[in-house]
Order: sequence, then C-alpha cells, then structure tokens
Amino acid sequence: MSLPVGGRVMEQKAYEALQQSGALESLTWGKGLVAAAVFLVALLVAKLCGHLVRRALGKRSIGAAFTLSKLLTYCLVFAGFVTALGVLGLPIASLLLTSTALLVALGVSLQHIARDFVSGVVILLEGAIRKNDIVTFGETMGTVQEIGLRSTQVLTRDGTMLVVPNHLLTVTEVSNHSSPHKRAMLNVQLPVGFGENVDLIKEILSSVARCHRQVLAEPPPQVAFEGILDSHFQFGLIVWVNEPVMTKGVASDLRFAIAHAFAQRGIQFPTPAIELHRLGRQSRQ
Repeated sequence: MSLPVGGRVMEQKAYEALQQSGALESLTWGKGLVAAAVFLVALLVAKLCGHLVRRALGKRSIGAAFTLSKLLTYCLVFAGFVTALGVLGLPIASLLLTSTALLVALGVSLQHIARDFVSGVVILLEGAIRKNDIVTFGETMGTVQEIGLRSTQVLTRDGTMLVVPNHLLTVTEVSNHSSPHKRAMLNVQLPVGFGENVDLIKEILSSVARCHRQVLAEPPPQVAFEGILDSHFQFGLIVWVNEPVMTKGVASDLRFAIAHAFAQRGIQFPTPAIELHRLGRQSRQ
C-alpha cells in the first residue's frame, strides 16, 4: 500500500526527528546486542510469569489462571519490546507523533490481524471458551487446545488440528459443551412396528441403557414414546454420557445392543411399504 503525499511528508519529519535526536548516529552493534538481550529476557520472564500464575491459581480456577497468564505474558512482551527500543536510543514518543500516516497505513493493512487479536483478548477476558473445553461452531466439533494471540487451535474428533481465527469465535454461534458441565444428552431414535408390545419395547430399551458402562445413572435413562406415524411407532432412548465426544460411539453401541435384543425377542423393525400399480394397456403404449 503506497502512502499519499501527506504520508511522505510525515515520514520525512519522522526521519528528521531521528536525526535531530542523534539516535541514528549513536546506533552501534553493542546497543543492538543489548536490545536483543533485553527483549529475549522479557520473553523468558513472560513465559516464567505465565507458568507461575497458572500454577498458583490453577487449583482454584483453571479458566481464570489461563486467562490471566496469557494477558500477563502479552503485557510483559510488549513492555520488553518498548524497553529494547529505548535501549537503542530511539525517541519512541516522537516517532509515534510524527509517523501517524505510517501507523494508519499499517493499521489498514493489518486490520484482520488486529481484529483477531482484539477478539482473542475478549475471549480470554470473558472466559466463555477455555482450554480443554469441547465446543461446536457450524458443523465442526472439537476440543480447544490453545487460545493464542491470533487464533485458537481446536482438535476435532477425527484427530485434525483446526486453526480458527479468533474473530470467528466471537461473531458466530458457538456451543460450549463443557460449561456449566461436561455431560451431554443423547437421543437414539427407534422405529417400531404397530404390532409390537410397547411395554416390552420400553423394558428392552431401559435394560440396554442400564447395561452400558458409559451411560450415566444420573440423570437416569428415559424411554420416550415420541409419536405414531403412518407406518410405525416412534420411540426415543434418552441417555446422558460424561463427554460430548463420546456421543457417536455410545449411540452406535446402543443401536447394536438394541438390534441384538430385538432379534432375541423376535421383534422386527418396520420396513417401508412399496406400492405396486398395474399399468393399463394405454399406459404401456
């Protein structure tokens, strides 16, 4: 992106401010090495402080500890960067005042990164989404592995690490399955023929649910008679599991167990009716 004429004038003034301060003439390899060392130390201190905060507050509130450690890390890194510029002898205040056009151009070109950064800070402050939470947005479901400066890493159920820009998590609807609790409800739909004993069906479904190790006893499993359709009864087996990522596997296990139980009792699933129409002579022609 090219700067306008006014921008070039402001950049010339910024360069003149550097010359007047004598910062350019005073730059040496020694100052550069010291500035690099200061910034490196700031990075190490930021990492150490973040670790100490998570260790000290992790037992009370994991989400609060993670949020505070991230914000503290960002602040210390920024402070280290400003200090390193000061070691180089650069007039930071003058540069900021005289380089308005450059800052505007840079802000326009980096507006997407800035939007993700602000969204990341909002996510950390609100605490609605935290590390190790199981979330769903759109058709994607996964576990939050890391909330970073620009993006959030989500591990999907098929083992793929998904890098999501932070602003997407603030402008789209996100379901957090780990808040306020991690358990998830599962409703297994089941068609049953009109001629079957509905009380026996309820007994079989309840027994299958109680025998599954991953189905919670509280809240207890429920069998719902959900409707009478054109060709069959519609039942629903409602159970709760500890982790939302387990729902597909548990649903599959329950369907297998129900199919075996029905086969032992001679209960058959309804088959769709096929209507056959005899074509007349004119239709065949």
